[in-house]
Parts: sequence; C-alpha cells; structure tokens
Amino acid sequence: MGTRNGLSDKLQSVTGIAKKYLTGAANFKQASVATRMGWMAGRTTTEIEDIAYSMLGLLDISMPIYYGEGVKAFMRLQRTLMESSSDESLFAWTTPAKGLTCYRRDDKTPVWAPNSWGLLAPSPDCFSSYRDLVVLPDLYVPRLSGGYKWVQRGIQFEMPMKSGTEVTNFFGLARKEVTLSLNCWRHHDDGKSWNVNLKLRRNGNVYSRVQCDDVVEKRGSRPSNNSVMGFDQVITRPLTIEQPDEIDLERLPMQETQH
Repeated sequence: MGTRNGLSDKLQSVTGIAKKYLTGAANFKQASVATRMGWMAGRTTTEIEDIAYSMLGLLDISMPIYYGEGVKAFMRLQRTLMESSSDESLFAWTTPAKGLTCYRRDDKTPVWAPNSWGLLAPSPDCFSSYRDLVVLPDLYVPRLSGGYKWVQRGIQFEMPMKSGTEVTNFFGLARKEVTLSLNCWRHHDDGKSWNVNLKLRRNGNVYSRVQCDDVVEKRGSRPSNNSVMGFDQVITRPLTIEQPDEIDLERLPMQETQH
C-alpha cells in the first residue's frame, strides 16, 4: 500500500506516464496527443477494437462502437480526433521496433515495417518513443484554410503558395521529396526545442510518407509561416498524403513477443 505521491516514481517507471500527470500536478488533457497515445503503447485488450475504444476518455472524444471492425477502430479513432483537435503530434510516430505489441496473441507479435505509408498509425505502439512531445503556443504556426482535413485519398494540408519552402522550390513548383514540418516539438538537453519533421515523396499528384522508421528533428525550427514580404498569404497549395487501407493482421509476419 502507499499514496499516489509516494508511488509516483515507481508508477512512472512501469506505465511510462510522467509523474506530474499521475500526481495531479498537471491535467492529462494538457498532454499532447502523441504523449497520450504513447501511454497506451504495449497494452493489450481481449478484443482488438478495445485498444481504440479504451482511449475515448483519454482523448476526450466520442464515436460509435462497432465490434468486429478490428484494427479499423484505431484508424477511425484518429480520424474522429482530427475533427476536434489541431494537435499535429498525431502524425509524429515511427514503426515500432518491437512490433505491434498491442495486437499480440499467444505470445506472438505482428511485425509491421512498411517502406511507405500515410500519416495515420495502425497502433498506439508507434508512439512509444514520442511520449515527451509538446505543442508550444509561442512557436505554433497556424495553418491556412483550417489546417488539414480528411479527403477521399487521405489527409490534405493547405500549404502557403510561395516559393522556397519545404513543399515548393524557388520556381513555385512542387518538390518530388518534401519535408512536412509539424507543429510539435521535443525539449533537448541543450535547452532548445527541436521541431518534428516527416519525409514525404510525391507519386503523381499525391504524396506518401517514407522512412517511417524515423522522424527528422530540427533545432529551433517550425513550419513555414504564411506571409510573403510581410503580407499574409491567402492562396494555398493543397498537399495530399495518401492513406493506405488498414493493415491485415492475418498477413503480417509474426515474431516472439519481446519482454
């Protein structure tokens, strides 16, 4: 037995949840989406869908519950969250080294390591290394035209129509390789906040996320602002990142669960 404060160090070590949230010193709803997703990494439930449904209160959202949809539930959870949140740490994740442990069965874990994917992760396991991401109001750059939204083929960002950015070259043409800078940061030991960036590659008129096993962190960086010579841009360039269909657990290779 013990008190919440007295056990907070041990609980932090076991759960991965920072002590300030366990003791009530900070409201868990102030934690970034990536942080809260990371708290669920490695957890298992009897029904696959309950990985997503158990997070509704944690993310302060609601959605209908449909047992039988499998891993689609977690994808639907993220799309529902997009409708009420502008927290871009939702897209800050990497392929988990230990596999999709949330979906392990009979001490076997599905291995998922695609060469390219979309912006939405298949499991909370993908956020296990990003529990310390923050959204900083002082560095946050508002997105144009409402930011991002779900479209038929995936997620569409409205980017500033100006040259010399991560998305367009100095002639204003779309780049083949794009760095998508997100409005989320990680504090480093040097006292600076490092911005999280994703690598994208164009295929026709849509993009895919590549190098899913890594994110690029840039010291003191943030997304491109929306002004040209001091004037706010009102013309935008849509950037669509294609989202593949949900994963098929039955077809994924399996490995012994790493403890």
